[in-house]
Amino acid sequence: MTGPLTVSWSPADDTAGEIAHVVASLPLSLHRVPDAGDLVAVAGRPGWTEHAERAVGSGARGLLVVDPAPADVSSLRRRADATGVPVVLDSTWTYNPAVALAAPAFATHDDADSLLEARVDVPVGVDLAQVLLGQLALVRAAVGPAVELGVVRWNDHGYDGTARLVSGAHAALTAITTRSIRPGTRLRILGRTTAVVLALPWPTTAAPGEVVVSGPAGATRLPTRYETSHRAAWRHLHDLVRTGGRSTDLAGFAEDSRLVPRLRDGPTTRTLNSDTRTPNSEHRRSSRPLSMGERPARAAAATSGSRRSRHRGEHREPTYRPPPRPPSS
Repeated sequence: MTGPLTVSWSPADDTAGEIAHVVASLPLSLHRVPDAGDLVAVAGRPGWTEHAERAVGSGARGLLVVDPAPADVSSLRRRADATGVPVVLDSTWTYNPAVALAAPAFATHDDADSLLEARVDVPVGVDLAQVLLGQLALVRAAVGPAVELGVVRWNDHGYDGTARLVSGAHAALTAITTRSIRPGTRLRILGRTTAVVLALPWPTTAAPGEVVVSGPAGATRLPTRYETSHRAAWRHLHDLVRTGGRSTDLAGFAEDSRLVPRLRDGPTTRTLNSDTRTPNSEHRRSSRPLSMGERPARAAAATSGSRRSRHRGEHREPTYRPPPRPPSS
């Protein structure tokens, strides 16, 4: 097919009109039809996987899921793989153009000696499990996948967690629910003398993401691109359908979901097998909670300890101080 692709979504999937607004803003030839379009948009509310499977069965050539909630995607993955239908998961942050821009800079720091600090500020009342999955998806896209996740704190005010990435780098994950500041997220990876910072606004705003690389010679702000993550996700899906490409979003979502434990059960740790890229990789529960004495947990604890000063909107970034190295034997 060389003509314009058709696009469809149900009114229940776009109660706020956000899908229609984004599609109308795209510099692409898309023709809306009442149902069974080439491209189908699905809201990521509970039950979205069943809706997506029905769309594949109705002949959709590509699916876009907006802000997917936690779900078992194994059946949808099998259906999509069998039909060759790309499924793009438009998580809150993943497709912001600044993420791809920052990825090469993060890659130069992504090793076992680095610490990644990841923080999100979200509105009060959001689903924190969904926030955590979105944060893991962002870390996967910008830096690399997590293979171990530990939860130190989980309550109505947010969470603190620790993670280990496939490269061996450690990460401190934080979410804060707040009415005091605008929602957004920030990733910062620290080396011995350098750092990379990625700051992203809430995806409905027109403000761009920002990437700053700093070192002994000073700080450099990388070029900015004014495009929301939702709009970039639609362009990505359009390109996949036109070129016959495949999406890896469902595979990444499945691996991140296996890391997320029953968070309200208290501190715990989950780990993927060493080959995290295997679709059937399994998780195992650690025999102990992640030690608060370990390096990333200490950074997370410092973040948690500063919460008392944040209830009035006073936000301080956690400070990471590397532990002393043991003497050479």
